[in-house]
Amino acid sequence: MVMGRASIILANDRKSDPISSGSVELDFGKWGVVRNYASRSELFQQGTPADDVYLIHEGMVKLVWGESTGKQTILCLRWSGSFIGIPAVVTGQPYLTSVITLVPSVLERIPAEKFLQRLQTDPEFAWKVHQIQSR
Repeated sequence: MVMGRASIILANDRKSDPISSGSVELDFGKWGVVRNYASRSELFQQGTPADDVYLIHEGMVKLVWGESTGKQTILCLRWSGSFIGIPAVVTGQPYLTSVITLVPSVLERIPAEKFLQRLQTDPEFAWKVHQIQSR
């Protein structure tokens, strides 16, 4: 694992995927803090303020909806190349789910302000994020 100024290219290797023809290049450490998370680490809780977007470099997470009765439902899984927390950051609303790592994972925690600034000023990046979020 490389920490520092290495880069990752976000692309899906499935040929039928609309983003397979292009990529978004990001720099480790330039946007946020890259960190290792143990299995079963909670990145954020449902209902808390959306202060960060996460980019999964390695590993897998689950998005969990918790009900007031204590029942939890797994809504989906996300893996390398996925962003977590974008809807809440873009709308300025609290996180709608809790996110928990399923395996040891490497994620980049990107402050909401930095993410929104790039989203608003870089049309190519904004389009790629839209494509990634749509899959």
